[in-house]
Amino acid sequence: MAMRKRVEETLDLMGIADLRRRPLVELSGGQQQRVAIAAVLAAQPRILVLDEPTSALDPTAAQDVLAAIGTLVHDVGLTVVLAEHRLERVMQAADSMLYLPGDGRVVYGPPGEVLAHARITPPLAELARVLHWPEVPLSVREARRRVAGEDLLVTAPVHPAPPSEPVVLSTRDLQVRYGELIAVNHVDLDLVRGTVTSLLGRNGSGKSSMLWALQGALTCSGTIDVAGQDPRLLAAAEARRVVTLVPQTAADLLYLPSVGAECAQADAESGVAPGTTAGLLRTLGIQVPDDRDPRDLSEGQRLALVLAIQLAARPPVLLLDEPTRGLDYSAKGELRAIVRDLAADGRAVLISTHDVEFAAATSRRTLLMADGEIIADGSTAKVLTSSPAYAPQMAKVFAPLPVLTPHEVAEGLP
Repeated sequence: MAMRKRVEETLDLMGIADLRRRPLVELSGGQQQRVAIAAVLAAQPRILVLDEPTSALDPTAAQDVLAAIGTLVHDVGLTVVLAEHRLERVMQAADSMLYLPGDGRVVYGPPGEVLAHARITPPLAELARVLHWPEVPLSVREARRRVAGEDLLVTAPVHPAPPSEPVVLSTRDLQVRYGELIAVNHVDLDLVRGTVTSLLGRNGSGKSSMLWALQGALTCSGTIDVAGQDPRLLAAAEARRVVTLVPQTAADLLYLPSVGAECAQADAESGVAPGTTAGLLRTLGIQVPDDRDPRDLSEGQRLALVLAIQLAARPPVLLLDEPTRGLDYSAKGELRAIVRDLAADGRAVLISTHDVEFAAATSRRTLLMADGEIIADGSTAKVLTSSPAYAPQMAKVFAPLPVLTPHEVAEGLP
């Protein structure tokens, strides 16, 4: 009885009581992450160590999970050690911070002081450097008060509307079902050549299912047209030349013992000249020995290797599912440059992500998905700044100005 009571309390605390009887294999990545955290909390530990607990969670779910953990910290005395790349989500809750520069040192101190001198740059830290603040504000509220106190005049940036032509991918009445569950519900979508589009939505809204359907790997109804072809009717090697997908765990596509072997295999499968994939990897800014085991690469290096493998076939459409999971701010900056270069080269890029800061800095168009349907479609500035849940931190600090990034703040200063 005691364990049953404890389980029920943990289900309520984590907001997953409705998932009680769902098979784990049917849950989205974010739902599985919440279940994993709940399983640990049910044991009522005194010290809880979390490694990127919000990486697969949408902004609202991440806030709920952190609030639940915070309640245990303040009311029960739980000690939490949390490693996280998305510091903008957690730094306002931290009492102290440990920063590992990578040279063997450990820098310890109050979060605002540590972030002021660290190379990691969450949006508020970048804003502090733009405005020459000696200490980093840890919350949007604190930053907004400082901005108001300085009477800053920031010019609103101009965000051009995303283009509507030429369309390279078009789908009509797309539907994906898993038994009685409708994951994608009669979606119409056009993707334009040379553009980057973000796809946002809560966990379980159908984002990943839609990407897999567009790639032709799921049984679905409706029409899919990519440059005049339906990827569902093509063999796997041919489909990669039309539209390709980098899944949430990109390393799942790596199975050979060395980087060189992976590149050679990609060249053979794509029917391109030997050395093409290795050349793409260098173009993406990654220099690693051919004999390096892919499992020994960093998250960013593995992602770049998978991108090079998938791009060897030169598909006009690239789909990325949660590409920033496990990436630090520097690696995300490199990925942002890669994605923009791909769009400049004429590809249509669709990115499913919970990282609103990355979406704000990378895409011109944003789609918002809920219950298998697209409920918002417009310019990234319009969609994000009109949503309290998905607005980036700069939009909250400078509201009502449609500012998305610290870079736009710097450009708008007198």
